Amino acid sequence: SQSIVDVILCTVVRAPEPRRKLSPVFWIGVVASAIAAIGLGVLFAAVWSAKGGPDIEGTRKKYATILEGQPDFIGTLEGYENGAPVKLKYATLKGERMVEVALPRSMFLGTSASGSTQVSVIFGKDGNVTAVAHEFWTYRTMPVSSLGVLAGAADPFGELSRIAKEKNTTITEAGTEKVGNYDSTVLYISEPGSPLIQANVAPELNNLVVRLDVPAGAMKSPTSFRYSLSNVSMTVDPELFRVPTSYNELKAP
Repeated sequence: SQSIVDVILCTVVRAPEPRRKLSPVFWIGVVASAIAAIGLGVLFAAVWSAKGGPDIEGTRKKYATILEGQPDFIGTLEGYENGAPVKLKYATLKGERMVEVALPRSMFLGTSASGSTQVSVIFGKDGNVTAVAHEFWTYRTMPVSSLGVLAGAADPFGELSRIAKEKNTTITEAGTEKVGNYDSTVLYISEPGSPLIQANVAPELNNLVVRLDVPAGAMKSPTSFRYSLSNVSMTVDPELFRVPTSYNELKAP
């Protein structure tokens, strides 16, 4: 009979069973399986990148098209420029733009006139700007180039379209946001070396930009500004862009 010690020793010091020799066919199968797994992983990564991963250039092209093809509209543009409040009527139609703003009466009545009057400023496709003073039945026309740095002031959306088309511009979708009564998609737009711009497009308004937040130094603007739109209508009266035939033109002095 064996003692308890002998049993323990036999259990602990038992000689290992001889290792079974695996055939070359087995190892070839293992290597083939590994290669197949790696191949599937690479394929999955490629599919994820093409379908599910971020497509930076595709996003830029998508929104560049949207921002370049902004629909015609009329609405109230409200916000601030360099901290000063702004509120005016804004309309676009077939490449022309119209804003209603208060301008000095002296522009139409002479240098001695005081106060301001409501004026329709029409930015025409011909490169001219026409200021129509309905109170006095008069208008004044000047080349847009005479406005200097103010030439693009009434077209912030056009400048946004230009930036979006640049290949080194990055456009990122950043969720959704309510702008007044409109649901919108938030876009972050950045040019190399420039501050971040926020633009909100409203799908229910044919992806119209209903909010634009531009810090100083972006979009060639020396000052910051923020605009949002309300009371938007997609039906625009062409008469807003025409000077009534009964109005008198004021010639430049």
